[in-house]
Amino acid sequence: MIENLIEISHVFYLLIAAGLLLISFKSLRGGFSFLSHFKNAIREKEPLESSPHVSILIPVRGVDEGLKENINAIINQDYPSFDVTIICDDTQDPALAELSELIESRKLHLKITEKVPAQSGKISKLIGAVSSLSEDTEVIVFADSDARPGSQWLRSLVDALEEEGIGASTGYRWFFSSSPSIATEIRSSWNASVSSVLGIDVNKNFCWGGSTAIKRKTFDSLRIADRWRGALSDDYVLTSAIHEAGLGIAFEPMAMSASVENCSFGGMVEFTTRQMKITRVYAPRFFFPALIGSSIHCVGVIWSIAILLVSSDELMRFSAALALSLVWGMSVGKAGLRVSAMGIVMPEHSEKLIRQRKWQTILWSVTPFVFLYNCIVALFSREVTWRGTRYRMISPNKTEVL
Repeated sequence: MIENLIEISHVFYLLIAAGLLLISFKSLRGGFSFLSHFKNAIREKEPLESSPHVSILIPVRGVDEGLKENINAIINQDYPSFDVTIICDDTQDPALAELSELIESRKLHLKITEKVPAQSGKISKLIGAVSSLSEDTEVIVFADSDARPGSQWLRSLVDALEEEGIGASTGYRWFFSSSPSIATEIRSSWNASVSSVLGIDVNKNFCWGGSTAIKRKTFDSLRIADRWRGALSDDYVLTSAIHEAGLGIAFEPMAMSASVENCSFGGMVEFTTRQMKITRVYAPRFFFPALIGSSIHCVGVIWSIAILLVSSDELMRFSAALALSLVWGMSVGKAGLRVSAMGIVMPEHSEKLIRQRKWQTILWSVTPFVFLYNCIVALFSREVTWRGTRYRMISPNKTEVL
């Protein structure tokens, strides 16, 4: 009986190990595709001659680390016709004092909106701002106050909208920190693994609310403002509307933005768990693969280590060692490919990326366990804290402010 159970466990292990290797191989292949997309974006694209007027909308609440530097990076874009508006729902918000010089010099416009119950503060601000855009606005760009884009960020987002069948264009963030710690590097590695989901397939990409452009006529025709009402996630609602309309989302490598900020271990856990809770409600098609993939990874790795430590079966020990070695090699390779891709579009952060490379190639082994924790918590809770406000997501279009 015991021998039969051992044989059955061996079969189950081999199945898990095979799944782990398949996931790792597909991940590595995705890493090569990710890097290739970045190389092609730099090599092939020339700026278009047309320059439609753009309105950049930035919701603010509180003073983000490096807030002035972030806003200045947006104000100083290499693009001929655009305006920048920060949106706030509190005249006493400390962000307004921090940015007062830019507001007084007219380099930055200010829009004060009303707080609206039963939806996120960010969405309330965005709805209030888009309702009062000037008539000459042809493209709307949404940005986050903690994002610090490069000078070609705006041009790349706007030009991508001219491609046939594209409803929106997007970038994504890459986390750096002024005071690196294990927590900040885990957050960066975790976030990096999400960034490489984006790529050349416009039908699988998603919008990131911190760096998204959409033509005003598309925004109006899809009734995005109405879809936002009652929601928590601006970007997932926008993503769903665009894909439902049969349009694609272009991921623009030059629209990658640095987010330079520190975090504690608790802050890292809160951030990553919040992202997966929102994904659970708004994008199950992303959530459940993440849950299954992280489960297979964690079980496979732990089981392999256990076999190496306690098993006397030489064949199983060899299988476990081989599985761990291959997973290690493919995962380190994927992490290195992501960092190399960032080096192409973020040369101004080259020193930080050199330092991060070693952390990215070590912490790949930690992030699947963080993902698994995030996903398990998200299965049982729909409450999140965001910018100091607690919310409960009742459904994708109904939010309770707690």
